[in-house]
Amino acid sequence: MRRVLTSESEEFFEFDPANTILVDVRNVRDASVQGGRVLMRGDCHYEYDNAGNRVRLRRGQGGAHIFRYVYDDMNNLIEVREERGRTRRITRFAYDALTRRVSKAHREIMEAANSPLTPDREDSEELVRDETTWFLWNGDALLAEGRSSGTGTFDPLALVYVYEPDSFRPAAQILRHSADAESKILLYWLDHIGTPQELSNENGELVWQVALKAWGKTARVFVGRVSQNLRFQGQYYDEETGLHYNRFRHYDPSSGIFLSQDPITLLGGERPFSYPTNPMNQVDPLGLIDPGDTNGGKGYVVYQLVDRKTGDVKYVGITEADRYEQRMAEHRRSGRYHGGLRDGTITNTSTYGAARGAEQYHIEHANNGKGTLSLDSRGKPLGKGTEGNRARSYDPARTDLRATAYKNEYDNERRRVTSIGLGCN
Repeated sequence: MRRVLTSESEEFFEFDPANTILVDVRNVRDASVQGGRVLMRGDCHYEYDNAGNRVRLRRGQGGAHIFRYVYDDMNNLIEVREERGRTRRITRFAYDALTRRVSKAHREIMEAANSPLTPDREDSEELVRDETTWFLWNGDALLAEGRSSGTGTFDPLALVYVYEPDSFRPAAQILRHSADAESKILLYWLDHIGTPQELSNENGELVWQVALKAWGKTARVFVGRVSQNLRFQGQYYDEETGLHYNRFRHYDPSSGIFLSQDPITLLGGERPFSYPTNPMNQVDPLGLIDPGDTNGGKGYVVYQLVDRKTGDVKYVGITEADRYEQRMAEHRRSGRYHGGLRDGTITNTSTYGAARGAEQYHIEHANNGKGTLSLDSRGKPLGKGTEGNRARSYDPARTDLRATAYKNEYDNERRRVTSIGLGCN
């Protein structure tokens, strides 16, 4: 994917020789990458520590807009300092013993117009904003958040999140600002991969609606009557820093990369900073997916959408075994699963890696070897004639440990199909 054109924005992408994504870059000469670390991208310049964590970002004319990043001994981001003209913003994060983020404290300070940028000159400063957000968790899913301010006001459970069963797909928000207040419920409307697109109230009115770019950055806010910070599954948008918290690390939607290396090391691939899946059709709620993941012992399903009249396979996909029907409903809502198709299971697998390998095999070999890839459909609405696969399950050219695991499972699926006499080999 090198270009995405929508009614709201036009995006360009490039890739370096190691397939590192370069967002908003039309020519690789306008960027610099070393060891998987993006050092320069347009007018953005990045610096890293010895552990591979981003510690500084300079952007704008003369690099005058500066972000500094601080980490603890576990490589958790604990502070972001922003300097831009007379404005200083400081955001600090705290974590529990399971490295779940439990608080975000933000202060914004404006310097007097005739004062140099000197932090010790309190008489020349004005505190513009001082607030803290508190987070509660249910396992790895964000359960609730509350807010307090420097003036002492406290909103303990301002917002509670409700998810679809056993998933990171949000279903509703419950808002209540005091124990005796009546709760308000807002319903989520998601796209085909579970990313929030709209919120509606009990009257069916839209109170929040946005258009997102391919890698998660907000392109345009159509309706913003309430705050809504959930983005890609498992991600929480921080307005104060522009980053998304992704459970085990922070993600930068402006660049399509993480601030720190993948905590599962080379199992995450040879590009330790990259978002590890295709954001157009895959999700990574924890910021990492192990090929050995078993979905809590429930496994995965490789499925197909088949033309009712001709029997041609139009689309091949994977999903968690316990949410197969939900996945079919999502395809119906998106337009991919229209009335001329039927669905069916190709195979059940015990691990995520086995599902990815089998998915790739059938994407390539369905329909007597013609496959189901439909690259011409990219950028077009889903529907009859454009329901095919728009991307491979993984890049066959990759040689990292994760891709090797997928290739091994690809070969296993080929042997399975050959042994029972299905399709081509």
